[in-house]
Amino acid sequence: MKKILVFHNIPAPYRLPLFRKLCEFYDLTVVFLQRKEKGRLWKIKDEDLNFSHFFLNEVSFSLFKKNLSVNHGISSLIKNMSPDVVVALDNSPNLLTMLQVLRVCKKRKIHFLLWTGIFPVYTLGNNFIFKIGDAIINLIRKKILYPDAQRFIAYGKECRHYLKDKYKVNQDRIFIGTQGYPYEDLIGKQFTYILEHRKIAYKRNTIVYIGYLREKKGIELLLESADLLKRNNIDVNLLIIGDGHEDVKRLIEEYSKKNKITFVGYKEGTEKYDYLKNAKILILPTLKDAWGWVINEAMYLGIPVVTTDKAMAKEMVIDGKNGYIVKAANLQSLYLAIQKMLSMPEREYLRFCEQAFATASNYGIDYAINCFRKAIESVS
Repeated sequence: MKKILVFHNIPAPYRLPLFRKLCEFYDLTVVFLQRKEKGRLWKIKDEDLNFSHFFLNEVSFSLFKKNLSVNHGISSLIKNMSPDVVVALDNSPNLLTMLQVLRVCKKRKIHFLLWTGIFPVYTLGNNFIFKIGDAIINLIRKKILYPDAQRFIAYGKECRHYLKDKYKVNQDRIFIGTQGYPYEDLIGKQFTYILEHRKIAYKRNTIVYIGYLREKKGIELLLESADLLKRNNIDVNLLIIGDGHEDVKRLIEEYSKKNKITFVGYKEGTEKYDYLKNAKILILPTLKDAWGWVINEAMYLGIPVVTTDKAMAKEMVIDGKNGYIVKAANLQSLYLAIQKMLSMPEREYLRFCEQAFATASNYGIDYAINCFRKAIESVS
């Protein structure tokens, strides 16, 4: 059995089932570079980490409001583990550690695979300092990290195109399929897709947003859309699930004074899905998103989606079939898409629901596992 060492940033709940499943095929150990990340509210129990793993000692700090982390002990770790293949996460806050991992792998002639979700707006920010930082990181990727990565495990199609067009990575080195999930873990083994449930949701006219409350998620545009719907005499209930920046919470409170908005804060597990399953539409108006896991979650429940061209999970949205893709930061486009879906006949809406469920079913755990196995087997 091949020995695989995976370097990952934090124990994210949507990644843990992937690691458990990979253990069925490989002698797998996951090395977490951080115990938690600022802004992440997930609660990970010890029993959730029921696979070979450990946490590296870290030094985390903030630079220009960006989280950064460095780790030590990489060389001795890889020497002692002596893996056949190393899979490293391409994540800007952990870039220094990944360069050290690459250096050791080259020295010891260990296969080095890069797990990446890079996409066109994958940047630190727009001010002068951030642009300098992005230029440095981009140069490191282009000159050091990417040329020496034997294979790329990419989050989605947009990532593959970006690697090919911007970094000139040969497509034969890129494998797609890591954004899969075992839905029975995500939503619960008791869940069954039933069309009757969607008929009930159709009548409720509830639209939902789930996610971190921050400017880049496009929350203000969603609030403005809800306001515009009301002014055009379209009755709608907006449900917001999540936590985050205080200025966004204040904005929600302000709009709640004149619109039907329910803000329930951060929810997880079955409590979150009890809210989500009653929604007619999921709205993700993001200005920048490496994927958008809530799209997977909603579609598996049979909920159509309205999202933007800046969500990399847009590849799951078949425009006019299971949802709509609109231009990011465009209020009119977002409003019209929501309005169109709210006003469509029940029969057409239910077709959207069926297609949403069918699409999400193709992004299950096997989709993710097959990608990893193909990438690993291609080098070893």
